[in-house]
Amino acid sequence: MSLEQARQSLVTAVEAVKLTYPSSVIIEYDNRNIVDTHRQHEAWLEVKVQFVDAYQGDLGPNPFHRHIGVLELSAYTKEGHGTAKGLGLVDYFSSRLHGRQFGAVRTLFTDMRPSSQHKGWYISRVGIPFWFDVVVTIP
Repeated sequence: MSLEQARQSLVTAVEAVKLTYPSSVIIEYDNRNIVDTHRQHEAWLEVKVQFVDAYQGDLGPNPFHRHIGVLELSAYTKEGHGTAKGLGLVDYFSSRLHGRQFGAVRTLFTDMRPSSQHKGWYISRVGIPFWFDVVVTIP
């Protein structure tokens, strides 16, 4: 499994959860500017797939190479509109994405990230650690 295949597995999982969300929600993915923050007024979700580490997991003839990352979910709500919508978004998505397996990618349980404010938006964040293994055959 490649890094891009792992990213696609996670994006597909997020999109599947989006289909079950009770109302429409905009999702902006890694390094894409979809949301016009000057015109947007409803809460929206930013999703980042971050690869943070990798290591060799065995010294035998067929070692595995474990890749570790974090699926970061950031819900944006307009400043002054409270935190309920943003927390509701991260709750809904994280509860359906953590502790699961999507293809070869396994997710762990959600960890909390510091909230912040940016250009008139209040951002509620969670991280969902994930990992996947690639078995390597050494000639």
